[in-house]
Amino acid sequence: MPGVPSFFSRSSEALAGLAGAERSRALVLLRDPHPGPTGMIAAIALVLTRLVVTDALPHNYALQALVVSSALGCWGTAMCITAFPIPKEWNNEDMARGMGAGMNEFLLVTCVAILCVAAWPVHGLVAFLVAAAVTAPIAQSVSRALGGSLALGQGAGELAALSALILLTI
Repeated sequence: MPGVPSFFSRSSEALAGLAGAERSRALVLLRDPHPGPTGMIAAIALVLTRLVVTDALPHNYALQALVVSSALGCWGTAMCITAFPIPKEWNNEDMARGMGAGMNEFLLVTCVAILCVAAWPVHGLVAFLVAAAVTAPIAQSVSRALGGSLALGQGAGELAALSALILLTI
């Protein structure tokens, strides 16, 4: 199964294709498992940004910030995949493998995210609100343009985790 940078690079590639071409080209890019140059640049930028932000975290709560941001990233992914499901007409590998999240998975991830946030009440709550404010509008816009997909859900979840991590460094 491809890793998160692969999903993120596929999402980035599709969004770049959508900006420069029609919807059908973006869908072809999204289904292609091989990342192009735009996707690779986006994945490298994601990893480098995460390293820089993680290094900037105060050492006394770096682990706590990483756990909270990771939980919020998983919550963002589950929220996107639950709220914006993969269209049946895609009939792609994500559907064939049964990937996706139903309400049970979303509720489980929400409970885990709430437990992680509760361990760090003020910072965690603000990070949760920022992750939701970043993820929901982006996922809705992208879903309206392209339909749902596992790659787009993972990409939105990565943005949620990164935005929460950046907020927690402040």
